[in-house]
Amino acid sequence: MKNKNIVPKESNFSAWYSSIINEAKLALYTSVKGSIIFLPNAWLIWQLIKKKIDDEFKKIGVKNVQLPTFINANDFMKEVKHIGGFAPETFTVSTCLPNPSKLLSNNDSQITSEFIASKQNTSFHDSIIIRPTSEVIFCDCFKKILNSYNDLPILYNQWCNVFRNEKNTRPFLRTNEFYWQELHTIHQTEQEAITQAIKTIKIYKKILKNELCMPFIYGEKTINERFAGAIKTFTLESLMPDGQALQCCTSHYLGQNFAKAYDIKYQNQNNQFDYVYQTSAGLSTRIIGGLIMTHSDNNGLVLPLNLAPIQIAIIPLEKNNLQINNCVKNILKSIKNKYRVEIDDSDKGLGYKINNYQVQGTVFIILIGKNEIQKNVLTIIQRNQHEKIEINPNNLKHFLKENGKNYQKQLYEKAKCFFESSIVKVNNFDEFKQAINQHKFVEAKFKQSTKNEEEIKKLTGATARCIKHKAKKNDKCFFSNEQATDIVYFARSY
Repeated sequence: MKNKNIVPKESNFSAWYSSIINEAKLALYTSVKGSIIFLPNAWLIWQLIKKKIDDEFKKIGVKNVQLPTFINANDFMKEVKHIGGFAPETFTVSTCLPNPSKLLSNNDSQITSEFIASKQNTSFHDSIIIRPTSEVIFCDCFKKILNSYNDLPILYNQWCNVFRNEKNTRPFLRTNEFYWQELHTIHQTEQEAITQAIKTIKIYKKILKNELCMPFIYGEKTINERFAGAIKTFTLESLMPDGQALQCCTSHYLGQNFAKAYDIKYQNQNNQFDYVYQTSAGLSTRIIGGLIMTHSDNNGLVLPLNLAPIQIAIIPLEKNNLQINNCVKNILKSIKNKYRVEIDDSDKGLGYKINNYQVQGTVFIILIGKNEIQKNVLTIIQRNQHEKIEINPNNLKHFLKENGKNYQKQLYEKAKCFFESSIVKVNNFDEFKQAINQHKFVEAKFKQSTKNEEEIKKLTGATARCIKHKAKKNDKCFFSNEQATDIVYFARSY
């Protein structure tokens, strides 16, 4: 049964994406541009991803903390490259609303003029930054708690919301307020910090492949694309069905840039003071957008079993049949401790129920009626299959375990096949333009140059996503025809 409210993916990808979010009850818009309400299904998906990451972080000694939302503007400006990268997107707080009593006595125009006047009388340098990221606050924290080499390394992570003034907003992918985790670490040596940055990106790799079933390209960002203030940025880049790349997560080696700007020192083994080496890393709720686009179809949301809000729905086909009700109770008792299960014994039509669960990404729907009781079977509808399956109730646990594994594998392999078939190698700019216009993920020999990257973006809309590896001695840049420095992936992106 097709959902008429879902726009076909092939006809309008953007409208399809929006209709999936709406029909699967994932988010609502608010009256503030670029802000969304995370409805229970979306928030549960995020909480499940959060737990997977938290579990992996705990294995390497990461501890969770919570830092403030507000940053002193003067502190924010100490690291020049950092402020340069975030200034256009940064919100500030420079005034408060007028006295509440005046809101009751004054008319709207008076309140507005007072509010504007109060803003004009407040200097930006005296204002508060609303965090677009938390390097500055973590630096303040590290400086206050760090004494000697015995304190190192320090591995802190926080789960929080951050705020950025996005020009073009889209639910989950780009919003003015979004949620993420920020891992921040400090170390004695450069090698320890680089090792940590790579260790973090390996955790993200594991999560993306095993839990989200999303294929990706791993690499290092070009100088032009790396995180503001970082020396190295490692990234995982995926490709969506509309041919646009999605930066799934990043891990940064910050060197001593922030340590020197914020004077983060420790006493070493020789009783001398050294600056620490830092890393930071993050994965945000934009990955929910990637998850939706990677797997979903024209029937609704498709999710990996591990992340489906309702993994199994049980639908009794009659409400007052004792045998059916007992069968439902027995099934629920046997699987409820391992799976998220919902029983739907509402008066709604069967077609509506099945369609509703499929739209929401429920992986298995179990139907139990008189026919099933007589034949001693369960009828199962699996989200990525068209045919109904009949199994013996005694085999349910085994069926769910094995088919759950296969289901995850099928999602990943299908997405991987699309991604790999979309990678195109080019040798010159004409081939590059053609591939980009065909919504491909382009691999090209390239001489790293900020000027060249900006020109390529201006001409095609494509950006350098990451470096695959170093170029060979005689490799020529596809754009400048000079000696290439690297093999680089390009694509248009969100």
